[in-house]
Parts: sequence; C-alpha cells; structure tokens
Amino acid sequence: MADIKKHRMRVESIFLQTLRESKSVEAACKAAQISRASAARWRLADTGFAQRWRDAYEAGTDRLEDVSIELGTVGFVRRRDITRRIARNGETIETIVEHRDISENHLAMQLKARRPDKYRERVTTEHTGKDGGPIQTVDLTRLSDDQLERLAEILGSATQAPGATPLAIVDQRRKVPALN
Repeated sequence: MADIKKHRMRVESIFLQTLRESKSVEAACKAAQISRASAARWRLADTGFAQRWRDAYEAGTDRLEDVSIELGTVGFVRRRDITRRIARNGETIETIVEHRDISENHLAMQLKARRPDKYRERVTTEHTGKDGGPIQTVDLTRLSDDQLERLAEILGSATQAPGATPLAIVDQRRKVPALN
C-alpha cells in the first residue's frame, strides 16, 4: 500500500510540475504517464489534489503572462552579431550586439487584458434611414382603432412570407394579438 501511495505522490508531483511549466493538461498527463481520465478522476475524488491542480495551472498561466509581457516590452532576439578583436595585450575581446524585435501582438494583448476600458476592441453599429438620414418613426398611439386594424391587416399579409415571424402591434390603449 505504501508503494502505491509513493507512486501516486510521484505521478502527482510530475503532473503538477508540468502544469506549473505552462504546459497543457494533456502534456502533464503524458509526462506523468497517466491518462486524462485518471487525472480527472483524481481531481473529482480528492479536493486537495483539485486545489493543487488549480494552483499549478494558475502558476503556469502567470508564467505565460510573464513571457507575453517580456515579448511585448523587451522583445525577442532576432539576430546576434558577435565581433572579435584582439587588444594590444593580445587578449581577445568579444562584442555581442543583439537585434531585438518587439512583439506588437503580445504588447497589444497585455494592454487589452490590463486596461480593457481603454484598449479593448470597439465595435459599433449605427442604423440610418434613407440616404444616411435619421430613421423615420411612426407614433402608433395616435392611430385610430380603424387605422390600427388596417395596419394589422397589411402587416398580417407581410408575415406570411417564408421565414417571416409573426408581428405584434402594441398600442398603449389596447393590444392587438400577434398576427399569423
């Protein structure tokens, strides 16, 4: 029994360490040599393991965020130039120049995550009437009962088209049932 417990602790340790390294659950299962179903069963049966799983996953996500921030601010090395020269005393001096590229995608992603009110994607939809003018509206509350009934007849025939939905005309004075 002690051997089984030791094995479980070793497997769990490998699994959680792999998650902390920002790897996927699938990669953690492979590293620990267990099935995904086994990991899920352990998680359901053991609340302590479930919490350690969440903590390891969060730590891995924090690590990914750190990498993303670094790529967006410091960048990544695109090219390294090494120059060597010999000093008067015969010593070789190396100069290394790193050419870095900033990842605008990572920078933008971090700004959107940290300041969503300022950097989130904004999509607006604007409706206009004819020739870009205002949308014309009609106040149905001013129609007489006869006018409302005539409108109901007109709209009723329009809803008979394939894919059309029944329309309901609501007047503050009375309700006209949905037209079918």
